[in-house]
Amino acid sequence: MRLIIKRCKQDYRARFLILDELCGEKYHVLGEQKSRGGALFVMNGEREMAQIRQRGFLFFTGYGISIAGIRCATVIQNLYNLHTMLRISGVDWSLRGDIRAHNFDLVDREGKIIMTHAKRWGMWGDGFEIIVSRPEYELICLCVALCIDWVIPMDGSTVVAINS
Repeated sequence: MRLIIKRCKQDYRARFLILDELCGEKYHVLGEQKSRGGALFVMNGEREMAQIRQRGFLFFTGYGISIAGIRCATVIQNLYNLHTMLRISGVDWSLRGDIRAHNFDLVDREGKIIMTHAKRWGMWGDGFEIIVSRPEYELICLCVALCIDWVIPMDGSTVVAINS
């Protein structure tokens, strides 16, 4: 299953547009910023599918992922240790690859790929492509990818062209 994540710039609340394999809109992501942290809302039309809540602590920031109102994972950003910058709790998965370049995999305990994430350029412009191994992982993988794309700035590294 392939999804394209494209950053939105026209509306202050719209943060990302999620396209399906045929470049049709599958989800859109709205955001809000509050003094105690921000939030992203993954929407399918008017229906909220998932939510990501940012909470800051002394040495790290947590991004709690909830699907259908149930907390299922947290992406933890370590603000002081550059070697292990991000990790995931709540699922038995880990990140592998170059997170700063937005080219990484989400793998299970045996090293099997759950999701691949990469910068891409296509007819929609520049963005990110994720390939999810199983349909039931689509929302949680999308939320993990959104957490990383939300907090890690794009640095202008090379993007790979794909046929759309």
